[in-house]
Amino acid sequence: MSECIYHRHHIIPRHAGGTDDPSNIVELTIEEHAEAHRKLYEEHGRWQDRIAWLGLAGLVGRDELLLEVARETGKKQRGKPKHTEESKAKLREVNTGRVKSEEERAKIGAAHKGKTMSKETRAKLSAARKGKKMGPLSEEHKASISAAQKGRKLTEEHKAKLKAARKNRIITEETRKKMSAALKGKNRGPLSEEHKAKLSAARKGQPVSEETRAKISAANKGKKYEIAKCPHCPKEGRMANMKRYHFDNCKQIQN
Repeated sequence: MSECIYHRHHIIPRHAGGTDDPSNIVELTIEEHAEAHRKLYEEHGRWQDRIAWLGLAGLVGRDELLLEVARETGKKQRGKPKHTEESKAKLREVNTGRVKSEEERAKIGAAHKGKTMSKETRAKLSAARKGKKMGPLSEEHKASISAAQKGRKLTEEHKAKLKAARKNRIITEETRKKMSAALKGKNRGPLSEEHKAKLSAARKGQPVSEETRAKISAANKGKKYEIAKCPHCPKEGRMANMKRYHFDNCKQIQN
């Protein structure tokens, strides 16, 4: 019969301020030790407990653990160990369906705050996501994204990058129909004067192709426009034109 191996486990881990006092140490089997660190990780979200749990449970190898430590501490490891396909699969299995607590999310967010990704890392992330369908976002997810973006102002550099990325981008008919269906019935409210001025400046001097003219004409064909009469002169016409050239801008007022 094989002898059972026991580990000395700190009830309050040393990385959390625990001491080597006998009252803070218990003897556990390897399985119990792994389970203890798993519970500590789920309760407090400390990366040290996560690495201890994965290592003790045999879910990842030594090189992968070193890589995880390097990522968390920012220290480079010699030889740059990489996750094997087997360890990646195990990590995916461990994390699939797992819901992070608000405290854990906050800690992860604080740990990544101010970090900048290299161009190489961005390229890898882009390549990994390419062709993947993320599926529809939940209402809760949409609300959290909206709250995070609210009041956020883009820098001029960011605007220039977005503009460059969209330049010469071809939107398929299918995408146009999806965009049209998503916006249908939505009341986005009146545009601000600043927004109107920006749109006007962006369109100024921009040539309209014959194809675009034909599409606009076809879209407006058969539409009934509201006819308005100027209160200052006998002129009648479409509301948009009347507001532009009459009403408060009517020449009869100036005369």
